[in-house]
Order: sequence, then structure tokens, then C-alpha cells
Amino acid sequence: MLRINEENLRDEIKSARNWREKHLQHWRSMKERFAGLAYRSDTNYDAAHDIENIIGQYVSLVLPRMAYDVPRIHVTADDPDNNKRAAALELGMNQWAKRSALRPTLQQLATDMTMCWGVGLVTPEPVKHLRRIDMGGAGLMPRVYRIAPEKFFIDPAAETAREARYLGHEYSMDLDDLLVQAESDKAFDLDVVRDLKASYERQKEEYARGAISMPDRNEVTIIEMWVPELEVEGAKDGVHHGGLVRLAEDSEGSARLVGEPQPYYGPACGPYTVFGAYSVPSDVYPLGPMTMAMPLIEETNDHAKTMSYSAAAYRRLVMVDSRGTKMAQDVASTPDMFVVPAENMDRDRVVPLEIGGVTQQQMAYQNIMSARLDRLTGMSEVIRGSVSGDATATEVSTASASSGLRLGYIQRQFADAVNSVMYKCAWYIINDDTEIPLGPKAASFGLPARAKGSEMGIDLAEMTLDVQAYSMERTSEALQQRRAVELMQIVGNVGQQIAAMPFINWERLMAIVGDALNVPDMGDILNVEEMKKAIEQAQQAQQTKIQEQEAQAASQQAAARSRMQTGPADAAQELRNQERSARGRGGF
Repeated sequence: MLRINEENLRDEIKSARNWREKHLQHWRSMKERFAGLAYRSDTNYDAAHDIENIIGQYVSLVLPRMAYDVPRIHVTADDPDNNKRAAALELGMNQWAKRSALRPTLQQLATDMTMCWGVGLVTPEPVKHLRRIDMGGAGLMPRVYRIAPEKFFIDPAAETAREARYLGHEYSMDLDDLLVQAESDKAFDLDVVRDLKASYERQKEEYARGAISMPDRNEVTIIEMWVPELEVEGAKDGVHHGGLVRLAEDSEGSARLVGEPQPYYGPACGPYTVFGAYSVPSDVYPLGPMTMAMPLIEETNDHAKTMSYSAAAYRRLVMVDSRGTKMAQDVASTPDMFVVPAENMDRDRVVPLEIGGVTQQQMAYQNIMSARLDRLTGMSEVIRGSVSGDATATEVSTASASSGLRLGYIQRQFADAVNSVMYKCAWYIINDDTEIPLGPKAASFGLPARAKGSEMGIDLAEMTLDVQAYSMERTSEALQQRRAVELMQIVGNVGQQIAAMPFINWERLMAIVGDALNVPDMGDILNVEEMKKAIEQAQQAQQTKIQEQEAQAASQQAAARSRMQTGPADAAQELRNQERSARGRGGF
């Protein structure tokens, strides 16, 4: 059990901060390189600026493929009897995702992830000190906040975030606000809070406020830690998991406990979600694509700057005989495309001369550096949309597939992290009494327009939440139209073949085809069982009609045979009897 006392917690926080700073060595320079020299006048990451903004290029290309739109959540139930509950949760989650300002937060997390790592914090309701201005349409439903990488820390002895003994973050808070909160909340130690002295936050000064001239805001640094193994008195099974420890750091730089540990109300996986592209063996912090490429980025720009200096030093001169003064003046003063008459012209008396400029060796090595960078990041010319006529169709297709594979993996990593965030939000929704909107589609499932999550009777252990990765990606209109046409064709073809080939597992086939077309819920669109019933009913109706037609034809044939057997005389007598009967009924 982790020792919960001020001295031990100070040592743990110090160790975690030091380990974090070792991983954030290039974090500030990466942000400045991403923004460029024109963003802020005091940018000084390099006296000789970068020629190639490689980080900006990568983020602008990858970000629309990761967090272009609000994620679409699909919920399936293990038991078909719970399909209505699954539909209610899916409708509520999708409505919440649109109303809670989730898209800007995911874009920030995706940007952090491309550089180093991102951290998302899920809370059961809005928290003012994390976001002052919030969307009003989401009410008191859960919120997702972005924690800056320099504000997050984790157990340095852990190899992965799932093995960490604690995770935490820090933020600034007005001392007056903390005093007001401590007076109304028994979880705080009011005497300790009153003894705190406001300080100017050193970490924020180093990363964000280094060039901001601003007054002291009378703030203190609050440090919150989630300890999964901590057992707190009063915790309820299934509702509380681990404990929360809160400390405050004042002007003296010493962290103090401002209250007793409190049970953590939330899912067992905790409030934090770490967004990372690649994992490093035996290291708890993920590796971002731009962090991995940073040495190559610096070297590529060093050579680009050398080429820029060479190009700036290029001179084209004209050497003339020092005895030909008039000729020298004519060469210097005559505009372009003018004819200059000269007596006794000697071509050796006028010699053009070039000094400096970019050499072939420099251009060749710069191409080598660009190729290395492309191989590492997958940011080829094909992905950039710049394809020259030199490459063959096979080469373009191969390069596109290779780059698409790398970007697809990063997309999948981001979608998995978003899925973890959605699970935590769903946990709060179904365990809270706040009403959530279900949207206009609720009526088609026999559900109300709004419902309390705690009254839905949903158990997340019996549900599967899946964030559709491609729902967050920017897709072209042509691709969307092509997918829609293909879907209609498949539905029409499959509908005719289900009854003819009952030996095929159509549910499994629809799942495979849906994954290939990026329509994971195709199995729901095409209800195989209902289609089989409809086809069987149509076949039965057709068979019944055929039987009636056959019976009618048999009856007509029997009547014809009967007339042939009676002969002409009997037929004439029968016709006379019919005429008499008609006259008796008033006929002609």
C-alpha cells in the first residue's frame, strides 16, 4: 500500500515530475516549431529559424484524419433481450457527444498525441477551474478535459499506465476560491488551507507565462492524485474505486495535504486516459511521432538552412578587361535585351562568372534527408497530395498503401483512447440521476425523449461500446457517395440470395463486408432473420397462387372433357334449357 503522508507524497511527486521533465526535453521547442516564428514575436527556439516546418506539415495532414468530426458510438448488448437498453445508451451517448464540446477537446488531444502524448480527464459534471466557459446544452452531464503534458504525472516505476500505482495532475486555483470551497466542503482541512501562501506557479511560468507580463493572481498550485490501491473508509462497492488525494503547493514550494483522502466516484479504470501513438518498452510514457522524428527534423533543417545560405550568397558577375572602361560602364548600365555596339569586339574581354549558389551535392543530400524523414513518419508526397509525373501508378499505389498503414495505426490508437473516454462517460451517465436527451430517434425504439441513466437498468459489463474510428475522419463527398451506392447494391443482391443459399452464415458475411466498407453496423441495417421470413412468406404466397391457378386450370379442363363426352345433341339441349331459364328470369 502506498504510504499516504506528506513527506512520502512529496518525494513521489518530485520523482514523477523529474521523470516527466526528462521526456519533455523538446516539448516547448516542438510547440514553437509547430507555430512558426510569425505566431509570437518572442519565439527564440532557434536563432536561425527552420526552413521546413515539418511538425506543422505533419499535424495539418494527420489531424483531419484523426479528429475531424464528433465520434459516433455504437453499443451492442450481449443478450438480445437488452437491445432496447443498448439502443437507449447509444442514443444518449451520441447526443451527449454533440452537446458537450467534445470535438475541440479531441482535436487538442490529437495534436498533443502527434507531438508527445495527450491526457484526457473525465469528470461526472463540469468543473469550473478546468474550463471557465462551457457549453450549456450538456447540463450536468460528464465532461472531458484536456490536461497539458507538462501538468500530468504518473508513477515513474510503472511500465504502462495500467500498472501505475498513482496518476495525477496539477492546476492553479485562486487562494480565495480555495478558502470558500474549504469552508463549505468537509473534505478539506480548513486550518491547513488558511495557512497557505499564494505563489506564482513555477511550472506555468516556465512553459506558458515566460513572456507574459501579468500581475500575481494570488494563486496556489493544487495537485490531485488518483491512487487505485487506496482503500478509503465509506467507499461503496461498484461505485467507488480507489481514492483521491489532494495537496496544495504554496509559495514555499512544499506540498501539503489539504484534507483526508476521499473515495473516487468513477469507473475502475480511473479518470485519466493517456493518448499515445507508440509504446516504449519498460517506460510508462508513450512516444509521439514528432518526438521520434525530432533528430531528423533538426538535421534536415540544418541542411536546408545551409542551402539557404548558399543560395543567398550566389553571385553572377561579369569580368571585363580593366583597360576597357567604356565597355565596363556599358555592361553595368545597359538594361536587359538591349544591343550594345562595340569596336574591335573580343569575346575574351567579357567573361561571365558565377560564385556561390546551391551545389548538386547539397541538393542530393537534402533529398536523402527528406527520404529518411518520409520513411520514418510516412509523410510521403502521395499523402501530401503532391504527385509528380515521374512515378508510375504502381509506385504511387505502393507509397499510398504504406503511408495509409502507418496513419491507420495512429488512427486506431487514437480511436482506442477515445473509446476508453467514452466508456468512462457512459459509466457516469448510467450511474447518475441526471436526465440525458435521447434525440428524435428514441420514439422509433419506444423510448422517451429524455431519460435518467440510473433508471435504464444498464450494466456496462453486458454491453460493448465501440467508437467507429472512421466517423472522426474527414472523408470526401465522392467517397461517401461511392460507399452509399455500393451499400445499396450489396443490400439488393444479398436480399435475393439469402433464401437461395441458406447454408451460408449471412450474419458473419455481413460483418466482414461491413468492416470492409466502414459500415460496422451493416448487420443491423440488413436484418437477415426478418429478410428470411419475408422471403419465405413471399414464396408461400407465390406457391399458393400457383396452386390456385393449377386448380382453376384443372377445373376448366374437366368441364371441357365433360362437354366433349355428352355430344352435340346433349349440348344443344343444354343450350335450350339455359335460354328458357333466362326468359323465366326476365331475360331475352
